[in-house]
Amino acid sequence: LEARGPLKTGVVHVVSKVWGYRKVCRQTFKVLELKEFSLPPLEFDSRGTWVDVPSSAIEKMASLNLDARSGVHAANHALLIVAPLLVVSDPSDIATEHVYPRQHRPRPLRLILYDARPGGLGAADALFRRFHAALGQARRLLSECPCRFSAGCPACLHVHTCSGYNANLDRRAARIIVDAVLQELRSICQP
Repeated sequence: LEARGPLKTGVVHVVSKVWGYRKVCRQTFKVLELKEFSLPPLEFDSRGTWVDVPSSAIEKMASLNLDARSGVHAANHALLIVAPLLVVSDPSDIATEHVYPRQHRPRPLRLILYDARPGGLGAADALFRRFHAALGQARRLLSECPCRFSAGCPACLHVHTCSGYNANLDRRAARIIVDAVLQELRSICQP
């Protein structure tokens, strides 16, 4: 584990579980069919870079009645989108956690990017060294997309690898999170 203030990088244990499937109407997002079944989880160790969401951001989102989990999901998507601009990688080399409506995390809310291959590829470690720049690019992406949709669009927040179907995204909450993390890192680290 290596850390620069609240920013950390190290070994992460990735667990992907399949609970079943659902058929969703692409136009309305209405669930047409739900089927549960059990498969063994896919597990591997990799490398990741993460930072916990500052309490100041959580408090601000609560005061504005914004969903913090949707903000984290959107911020993670924004970081995922800008990461290949800053480190040598293919978009499929880097992954993040996705939020599901009924998901409950026992851990604190955090921004996290990890290498999508067992053992790691080096992208997460490279992002650790460029995280301040990644946050700046993510902030620009969140602020400057002309779509004006709170859940973003394919140009700013939607990623084809989102197992949550790009639902539960909130650009406004994501900007609050990214701003708070940037402020926290500026007070501790140089970009």
